[in-house]
Amino acid sequence: MRKTCQIIPVTLFAAMLSACAEPPIGVIVAKSSDRVTPGEWRQMETLQCLPELLSRYTAETPGATFDFVGLREDLAAFEAHGLPVSLTLTAHLHTTPYRAMRDENGKSYQQRHNPFDPAFLGEWGRLHQAFLDEFAHDSRIRRVYVAPPSYFGESEYYMGPDWAHLHFLAYDDLARRSFTAWLRGRYENVEALSKAWGIPVAAWDAVPLPKPRRDGPSVHAAPDWLDFMTWRTDHLTDMIATEMARLAAGFHGEVGMKAAVGDFSAAHGVNTADILARFPKEGRLALHATNGHSLSDLKYFSAIADHYGAASFIIENDGNRFTRTELARLLLNYLLAGADTFNFAHLGHFTLGPPTRSTSETYRVLRSLRPWLTRYDLTRQRNPVAFLHGNATAWVRAPGYRNRDVSRAYDAALANGAGPEVRAYSWARWLGVPDVTCERRVLEGDLAGRRMLIIPNSSVTVLPAAVRDRILAWVADGGTLVLFGADSLGRVLVEKPTRCLPVESWVFPEVVQGAVPLTTAPWLRHVPFPKNASFPVFRDAPDPAWRPVLTDGKGRSALVSCAVGAGVVYLFPGVIPELRDGPYEAFYARAVPRLLYAMAKKAGVDFAVEMVSGGRPVAPLALSYLGVDGKSGRHIFVGGAYDGSTSRMTLVPDAGLSGPAELLLVDEPRVAARAERGKTTVTCNRPVTGTVYEDPTNTEARLGAYIPCTTVTFVLPNRLEVALVPSL
Repeated sequence: MRKTCQIIPVTLFAAMLSACAEPPIGVIVAKSSDRVTPGEWRQMETLQCLPELLSRYTAETPGATFDFVGLREDLAAFEAHGLPVSLTLTAHLHTTPYRAMRDENGKSYQQRHNPFDPAFLGEWGRLHQAFLDEFAHDSRIRRVYVAPPSYFGESEYYMGPDWAHLHFLAYDDLARRSFTAWLRGRYENVEALSKAWGIPVAAWDAVPLPKPRRDGPSVHAAPDWLDFMTWRTDHLTDMIATEMARLAAGFHGEVGMKAAVGDFSAAHGVNTADILARFPKEGRLALHATNGHSLSDLKYFSAIADHYGAASFIIENDGNRFTRTELARLLLNYLLAGADTFNFAHLGHFTLGPPTRSTSETYRVLRSLRPWLTRYDLTRQRNPVAFLHGNATAWVRAPGYRNRDVSRAYDAALANGAGPEVRAYSWARWLGVPDVTCERRVLEGDLAGRRMLIIPNSSVTVLPAAVRDRILAWVADGGTLVLFGADSLGRVLVEKPTRCLPVESWVFPEVVQGAVPLTTAPWLRHVPFPKNASFPVFRDAPDPAWRPVLTDGKGRSALVSCAVGAGVVYLFPGVIPELRDGPYEAFYARAVPRLLYAMAKKAGVDFAVEMVSGGRPVAPLALSYLGVDGKSGRHIFVGGAYDGSTSRMTLVPDAGLSGPAELLLVDEPRVAARAERGKTTVTCNRPVTGTVYEDPTNTEARLGAYIPCTTVTFVLPNRLEVALVPSL
């Protein structure tokens, strides 16, 4: 018997708000109101947007009154145009001098405040308190963000020099004092520290500062380095959480933080979940993700927003005048991630440059996009399948110190950027666009109710021991865990003092290239495998506890499983390739997603909607069930990013869903829909493809540009026949 749908409603959210509530579009205004042109005022009024003001408010000497004259003038000007605002309090203060920050090579950075400077931290808190003293109840301000002393508003950049250069700015005297104080609270004496680190330390004032490894072994898990990374993360978490709590205690509206999605770099460094876990529950939290081009990252942050009860989840594009193609991708990510607001960066991209000053295609597309942002009122859905993103894993992956594993495996059409290091596989569309969880949320019970967890390992994965134990306990209770490579759970972090320990029971033979044909377990016989595709296998037989699921022509294992209590762990011998087009490309691109789908079905997962062609599951679209619309009462399905792999398919909704339904296809132009004998057929052409940041100057904007969106209504439990073929 088919089980009922396991998509679980978690928390209500206004995914698309009406004009009388929160504006569905925000726009960054990086200039004072007196420099906004009449045309830009008209554009903001037409969009009914929420401007975000990036102004600096400062005092001249420590203890002096902060000058908010500019803010008063801006608020009056925007109020005159009927526009409430959000506000970023940028922490570039005149009251304290810039104290140099240094990276591991001794290079000095003195273009901003030092986050280890107690004088700065005191003035930063005083700025927020001064803001509260005057504006705590000002209804013209909807939201205020805690912003770091850097060129960007994201919390990650308190400790990174900029977007591209991944240096650890924690090697100046102020940082050393902070690290030493942290160590003295962690270790009884210098002798205990020396023993823990395995190196001689003569005195507290002579503690050597651990440095990142730019050459040599790729796994950097030395005890001193792990302590260094733990200290940095703790310090930054305390900084941001303290100021968010200060604002939340007095401000009437939402208090937000910004997170830079897409990078997950240890050099930039904080764990968003750790910060939000400390946010006052009576506060009104806003989580703002500043790069909306990667669906995997947005799913990570939207799940955090849900978990900690955020009032708003905002996504933002990252710079440039975008054309219709890229904004359509952003809209699809917005809907699939369940965002509340789309923030555009920035107002200057609404018009083209001199001499014409005409409206850009970007603005015209945003204007056409607005109705889709206000169309629905939905309940966010929880997927029984999740990917795991490990924050601590970025600490040990020298030399880049990043963990982009999930984005590499999630969806190539909805990934962040087009560079070879971030080009993704498209596994998520086979699994109903899964959630993305993290270590802290696992410890707080996020695996409850889920059926399958995937750790898409591309190198060594390191987890806190408590997280690993929680995952294995969940497996023993009936969960299904999927791993890639012997180091997927091969190392754990043990606290007080921090250690990275190998788990000896997870030792496997060497991995080599397999030989066709593949022999499968009976429940996988329907999975089609690419002919003559290369794939990794264990050279020798693994421990007898691991049973072969796939074997090659020489009897070597290409997939093994191990029973853990009532659950099962599946292990692929090889890690996911960091770059595409390698020797195992066809296996990872075409076979693995089908295997994951089969594992999910064996684990008892019933997806809210599936795609079938010729009796077999297919995934030509990123397709998700968004729940029941509070406005129309319809079940809402959203899909897009058609890859051309299947010309015709059938949408099969869960048998437990009934009543009126609507399918929204994003960026599928020139669509004709018709009903025949109770079935609805949708015919559309393959969409125009483009890269992120396509046509950033937007100088040849098309008149009347808009995002093609097609809706088809039908009645559940009927299936929906869809033809994805080019229109003439």
